[in-house]
Amino acid sequence: MNRFIVITVLATTALCLAQEEHYTDRFDGVNVDEITANRRLLVPYVRCVLDQGRCTAEGKELKLHVKDAMQTACKKCTDKQKEGARKVVNHIREKELEYWEQLIAKYDPTGEYKPIYEPFLAGVEPTEINIANNSTEATDVQTTDLVGEINPNEPVPIEQKNADLVETIKTESLEIKKAESVQDTKTDLIHE
Repeated sequence: MNRFIVITVLATTALCLAQEEHYTDRFDGVNVDEITANRRLLVPYVRCVLDQGRCTAEGKELKLHVKDAMQTACKKCTDKQKEGARKVVNHIREKELEYWEQLIAKYDPTGEYKPIYEPFLAGVEPTEINIANNSTEATDVQTTDLVGEINPNEPVPIEQKNADLVETIKTESLEIKKAESVQDTKTDLIHE
């Protein structure tokens, strides 16, 4: 009987750990369209994330995850959060360029994560990229300069865009595997 309980507890724990981690969905009911349509609602959220103003509960939650979401193409976001993130960020890039520049300066000053968040903002999901045959279902990703404006003077062939996206995903996968390997080694050392 004790053996059964231990096996059940271990199996339940393994299932819980195997489930993909997501950000809280507590604020998924926030009306993103209303916020982007009203600058007086939008700006306090942006100022909160930039540490320039007070934060509501939603703003605090957003601020906790904005950097991680940029670095992982919103990997832990629910589908509703991904949709909302794209709407809000693309709105900020188009209508609030000064705030967009400040956000980039704060959360990606070297442009290191641009190859990750730019395809996401253009609607390309990492799962849409087929690494095995070097192709992607998304066919028209636009290139942008450091502040996110479309740069018409630098046309990039779709084949190059696809190759760049594939290379980014491959690099990301290798980095994740390395980090997991280091974590496994640390865990083994702790248990020895």
